[in-house]
Amino acid sequence: MESANTDLHLQAPAGAGKTFVAVQYMRRMMRASPTSSVCYVAPSQALAFFVLRWLVLVAPSTVSSIFSKMTVLHAPYEGFLRPVADGPRISLKPVKKPPEISLLVVDEAHKVTAEHASVWELPAKQRLVLSDLSQSRNLQHFFPDMRTVQLAEVIRGSQRITAAARTFQLSGAARSVSAVGTDGPPVKTYIFDTGESTDPLDEYISQIMKALWYVVETLPTGLSLHGRVALLVPGESFRTKLEAPLQKRLAVEFSPRNIRLASSVDFWQLLPAHLMPLPDTERPEEFVILDTIDNSTGLEHLVVVCVGLDEVLGATDQDTRARLYVGLTRAQLLAVVVNEYLPGSWLQFVTTLRLDKRFQKHLASAEIRKRAATEVVTQPAPRVTSPWRRAGGWFARVRMPGLCCLTPWRPRKVPRIPDAVSSAAVVPPAAASEPAAEEQRMRGTCVWDTDENEIRTKTTKLLFDPRLSAAEVMEWKQLQPTANSPSERQGHSAVYNPESHSMLIFGGFNGDVWALDLKAATERGQQTLVCVVGSSASAKAEANSVLASGELTALQFWRRCVGAGPEGSKRKRAADVGMIMPVGRRSPSERHGHSAVYDPESQSMLIFGGDEGIGSVFSDVWALDLKVMEWKQLQPTGKSPSERQGHSAVYDPESHSMLIFGGMNSGREFSSDVWALELEV
Repeated sequence: MESANTDLHLQAPAGAGKTFVAVQYMRRMMRASPTSSVCYVAPSQALAFFVLRWLVLVAPSTVSSIFSKMTVLHAPYEGFLRPVADGPRISLKPVKKPPEISLLVVDEAHKVTAEHASVWELPAKQRLVLSDLSQSRNLQHFFPDMRTVQLAEVIRGSQRITAAARTFQLSGAARSVSAVGTDGPPVKTYIFDTGESTDPLDEYISQIMKALWYVVETLPTGLSLHGRVALLVPGESFRTKLEAPLQKRLAVEFSPRNIRLASSVDFWQLLPAHLMPLPDTERPEEFVILDTIDNSTGLEHLVVVCVGLDEVLGATDQDTRARLYVGLTRAQLLAVVVNEYLPGSWLQFVTTLRLDKRFQKHLASAEIRKRAATEVVTQPAPRVTSPWRRAGGWFARVRMPGLCCLTPWRPRKVPRIPDAVSSAAVVPPAAASEPAAEEQRMRGTCVWDTDENEIRTKTTKLLFDPRLSAAEVMEWKQLQPTANSPSERQGHSAVYNPESHSMLIFGGFNGDVWALDLKAATERGQQTLVCVVGSSASAKAEANSVLASGELTALQFWRRCVGAGPEGSKRKRAADVGMIMPVGRRSPSERHGHSAVYDPESQSMLIFGGDEGIGSVFSDVWALDLKVMEWKQLQPTGKSPSERQGHSAVYDPESHSMLIFGGMNSGREFSSDVWALELEV
């Protein structure tokens, strides 16, 4: 939108910074033109207050100067409002006739339905439209026909929150989304069984209190919860029933802290703290947000507790999928789920998970099928004739790619708390059949922390199962790298780099190193090979590589030329290919066919054995300290394995040992013995 009169539609996943872009552009326009007028359109009053408050924080002008250039229109989009500072709060006053609009910003545009088509009729010099189809409860949308830009990086939520939300994201977006934030804590779940004799509301309150204590223990000691924690519920009836008894429990259990429940509007209409006098009190109020999922659209909090958002699969699948996705993605650092156990629901699969892995992006991505949610909510779409469509083609229909699956009918559980699930009736097709129960083994996860679940399902019906099956995990797939590729080779080595999510190969009658970008392979459907070290003039043979502190340390002590050059080719050292050479006077002799392991305790690479290439075979052990890049020969005591080359070796973290197996001696005799070298601490 650098040039005037340029309209732009910004499509991006939750947390990608759509509203941030809008706030920065509104600020820039106000600063560039003193007569400019901005109209901000939002689906809720809370989001309007949130953006106005944000503008006050980032804009250098006075509050009155900023608000004088703003008009607001929020659902049900029936009248323009002017923001004014009313003491410590922001108020919205009706405006009979708004000024000429310089910039129209339509936030969360996926929530603008045909009923509110008048939004698109507003005259404006420029339009900025923001949307995320995965947050919508509709599968088809009609937007103004304008230039569209798509963002794919999540900058707000943690890696784990993004991975958990991807479970409920529509497949067209889920394939391309990546997060740039920290790993963050696991998504904590409290799945409980209410029982026939238990009041479900009382049980929800007890589980919410457990969740809040977990939040307090997770956050830094003494950190105020004020505005940092939000409890999101499915509807207004649920919120009303929950508010009073929950407030009473908070007052008792968190005394002497003064924790107060507040709606999103009540909190976000407060002016920033530096503009309002702080009350002189020993017990300052800490506002914890309690509001519906609809009122939280577009908002964000450090911690979000999703309460009762789950639902048994049935007629309202798209509604439930959308609110679970929206709820999780409101969190910046920590997301918590509190829900009663519902057989056949969206969240039932988490009762088959256990947290047992250190977080890695590729592991999180491999835990789920990215089309799982799409397969549930989609069905053949009828031809839609929009009342917005004009002869001039100003509107364009937008539909998520790949939405073509027929959704089978599934039974629903009747909710015991209003708003916990939709009250829409379900009429099953005549030829529907329920899936048979099957044994569900517990699976490891690096995303979900399920330790507090009261339910752990082993035999169940998973109507929504986003987990990858064993067959899907074990399936071969031939990749087709783009651009340049390494030449044909054998006898090379390969390692995986978890930091860059790449496979690196080295050697194999060559001295070059190549990296295969696996992130591109999994997220964009293409692979890029990059040569990271140039080739040596002569052919090279076997190489050994280890992974150290997330970086590849590749050392090749020498290579013999076999059928790749003239007889008597000279031996080349690793320096010929630009490798890092260790310091110090002592180092292992030139060799090939040795073994190498990485010792994480000492951050060292250890090598054993190998062949010099002229009939000499070794049984010595060397350690390269990767912190200072210095070699040291180890002197194990007692009986030791015989000389050998071509053997295998692994590092055993339980016993802190290097284990070797097999190999061949100088007489070309094979061995099958196993040895373990307990390493120094």
